Amino acid sequence: ERMYLGAEEEFRIYHDEHSDFDFSTIMQSAQMVRMRQITSDASIFSDKPLLSSKLQAMEEIVDAAVASGQKVIVYSQFRHTIAQATLLLTRYNPAVITGDVSTLANKRGVSPRQIQIEKFQNDNTCSVFLGTAAACRYGFTLTAASVEVFVDIDWNEDYNSQNEDRAYRIGQTKTLNVYRLEAALKSGRKTFDSDVEQFI
Repeated sequence: ERMYLGAEEEFRIYHDEHSDFDFSTIMQSAQMVRMRQITSDASIFSDKPLLSSKLQAMEEIVDAAVASGQKVIVYSQFRHTIAQATLLLTRYNPAVITGDVSTLANKRGVSPRQIQIEKFQNDNTCSVFLGTAAACRYGFTLTAASVEVFVDIDWNEDYNSQNEDRAYRIGQTKTLNVYRLEAALKSGRKTFDSDVEQFI
């Protein structure tokens, strides 16, 4: 909650310094994005390593799914969140696509992106696929998964559906369970994520 309020204050100061221009809509949108980042990965505003409640919940879901023999896809809008999730889940030999991986084929005719996809689909030691949502919407199939976790969701529901459809495709023989994690600032209050949805 302290970081949330700190980000809110940072935007208020910026707005006051540029009072000759109506930043209200832009600032509200920027503030919402920043606050979404904080709820997904609290360490972006701290010198100390902090684990957000969303990443803790994600780790619990992944641990339970992998223990029951399932493979899991984890999505986030933010690269930093995927980097943190990669550190948390190294024991599962994760395949990772964040948009940094080239889609161009190498001399053997295989792209680094395709190597990550095939690793998740075919390597029994790889139980988790981690990806930024924008880099993982189109062009591949991840039917080895039976669990998907959205640490945060896109503002456009069609994009969320595109991500879900990486596992929910022809050839999928398993039930697909999808988790969307939400963060509450205080117990008993509606979630921050629902506030963002209402705003947009």
